[in-house]
Amino acid sequence: MYSQRNTYILIAAAVLVALVVGYISYRVHRAEPSTSGTVQVIDNGPVTALLYTSDTYGIAFNYPSSYALTQKDVSDPKNKALNHHSITLTSTSAVVPNNGEGPTAITLDIYSNPKNSLVQDWIKNTQNSNYHLAVDPTMQNAMIGGTNAYAYTWSGLYYGNSFVFAHKSYIMMAGVTFLSTDDAILNDFTQIMSTVKLR
Repeated sequence: MYSQRNTYILIAAAVLVALVVGYISYRVHRAEPSTSGTVQVIDNGPVTALLYTSDTYGIAFNYPSSYALTQKDVSDPKNKALNHHSITLTSTSAVVPNNGEGPTAITLDIYSNPKNSLVQDWIKNTQNSNYHLAVDPTMQNAMIGGTNAYAYTWSGLYYGNSFVFAHKSYIMMAGVTFLSTDDAILNDFTQIMSTVKLR
């Protein structure tokens, strides 16, 4: 009887420990919202704009108030050297298309670059770039915030335009997904990218 009671206590303790460890693991591994950047309102008369600024990554840009901005760290907590910070702008009136994963969006993905990879090498050698889905393997030269960038179009569930550049110790990939070349989000992306300031 005594040993059976001890067995039940040990089993209950093991289950409790497993639940606690599972919860801690979940909290550590899920993408946590980040406070790496701040947003403030810019008074531009009839058009309201917002300013995103990140001292951590040395980047700032304006975007229309008709977009909602979310940001999160999606890094592997076991390997902080491979930091990935994601900023997403989604139209507040966006509608998810049939069979779609989500609405089209404007994104800025910031990746650590511990090996000091050249931008073109990073594009060609990582799945995150979507370059393996490129419509044309030729990369176009572009400028973002006064810095040289490489641009290409890819096609997956949506079409996407990506602009990849190096800044500080990071590889940054600005992009937009769209369904048609007539989509307003393409003009919005161009306008937003024209306001990028790197420091």
